[in-house]
Amino acid sequence: GLPAARCVYVGDVYAIDVLAARAAGLQALLFDRSGRYAVEGVQAVRSFAESSAKLRTAGATPSRASRPSAASPSSPTR
Repeated sequence: GLPAARCVYVGDVYAIDVLAARAAGLQALLFDRSGRYAVEGVQAVRSFAESSAKLRTAGATPSRASRPSAASPSSPTR
């Protein structure tokens, strides 16, 4: 596994996701689509495209589990 400091936790609630990630020694990335959080020292993104770019900049690669799959619930497979 990777050391916690090399991992990035992405969440959408500052008080839950960002603070918990930091307490666990992880990097935090706040998904703030509406732009309602303006907390100094917190990296925030407003879109999935922006989050992918930030993760690449941080040297992280989204895990297979976090990538959208080709067969999503909205596209049934037969």
